[in-house]
Amino acid sequence: QHPSLKLQFLMGLKGKADVFLIGGPWDPRDGGHPERDPGALLRTATRTFMEATGLDLSGCTQWVRFMEVVYRRSPSSSSSSS
Repeated sequence: QHPSLKLQFLMGLKGKADVFLIGGPWDPRDGGHPERDPGALLRTATRTFMEATGLDLSGCTQWVRFMEVVYRRSPSSSSSSS
C-alpha cells in the first residue's frame, strides 16, 4: 500500500458542509516565537485543538512533528487601482 494511503487526518466540520483541518496560528500567549521556543508549537496545537474539539491534549507526552505549513503573504495595498 502506498504510504500516502496510510495518512489519516482529523477534520473539523462547520455547519453541514464546511470541512477544515484542526489547528491555527501561533499566538504570543502560547509562549516565545516558535523559531526560538519549540514548545510554543506544542502549546499552539494543544490550544487550537481544545478550541475546536473541547478535548485537552495537554497530557500528551509524545509528539511527532511531520508537517509545518507556513503562509507567506504579500503585504496588502490600501490603495485601489482603477
